[in-house]
Amino acid sequence: QAKLSDWNAPFGRSLAEEQQNIANWYQYHRRRSFALRNIVALLTEQFPAFKYGLDFTTNYNNKFMEIPKQGTNTGSHNESLLETLFSYTQQGVGTPLATALDRAGKYFQGKLSGKSSPIEQSCQANYTVMLTDGFWNDQSYYNGQAKGDLDGDNVSGPWGSTTLADIATYYYQRDLAPSLKDNFSLNRTRCIATEIPSHQHMSTIGVTFGPFGNLKADAEGCWPDPALASNDSWGNPLRSDTPENTLARIDDLWHAAYNSNGFFTSNADPDILLEELSSIFTTISQLNIAGAKGTLSSSRLDKTNGIIISQYDIDSNVGVLERFITDEETGV
Repeated sequence: QAKLSDWNAPFGRSLAEEQQNIANWYQYHRRRSFALRNIVALLTEQFPAFKYGLDFTTNYNNKFMEIPKQGTNTGSHNESLLETLFSYTQQGVGTPLATALDRAGKYFQGKLSGKSSPIEQSCQANYTVMLTDGFWNDQSYYNGQAKGDLDGDNVSGPWGSTTLADIATYYYQRDLAPSLKDNFSLNRTRCIATEIPSHQHMSTIGVTFGPFGNLKADAEGCWPDPALASNDSWGNPLRSDTPENTLARIDDLWHAAYNSNGFFTSNADPDILLEELSSIFTTISQLNIAGAKGTLSSSRLDKTNGIIISQYDIDSNVGVLERFITDEETGV
């Protein structure tokens, strides 16, 4: 076993400098980790009606909490979730976002070992929120279900062609609950990226705390400016031979959000990041409650006709169908 006195500066730093570097790294990441956990806690407090699950990118000791089923006390569930979150000891074993995103997709699909799919209703919206303070780096050992250049952007590297954007595409385009009817619909007006499928799918919300990529956002803060399509090049995250390619790993998470009609935000200020995430969650809340839609039961309204009003609320998974008969004398 080497002694500290044998230190030969393998990284070009003296022993004292290396010790300070380690201390800085620990404090930096520890502070950021606490900030991210506080953001999660505040979001669950602001939006208690959402159903939350929890996983960690490293999946250390399988600290995985499933999304509660219908009828579960979400208040107690959220308390337990936050206890798990704040008691977790972060492991310095990289940032395997690709593996984690694929694991989330398999969970929604009902293919994650020992876990049942949380998808219970055909009108249910499913999101995976990927929070990270670094660059994903499991390119060399990723072995998930979603593989290949699925969005057609022709990006490749030494370990293949699978990016975060490809994984998000896989779980967006596939029907994750084929036993349910394909009648999913959302009246989305903000940050529209791709056509919304009628089948059950997973959308990705990318959140980076600190690092920024190469691309700049449009005026609405949604997608890159100039505009890019799914099969355009958003950079090459599968190579790290240049600073631009390293930063492309951040843009790859943005690309993943775009390909799955999700959302993306990036900021080094935790207060601003919380504000932006609150805005995203508010948008989702508004999408989840569909406005009433009226349809006449025949081509004209008279004393023999009625009007049908249909509503559904994805938050509570409750649908209402009402038919109002017109007055026989007045037709009203």
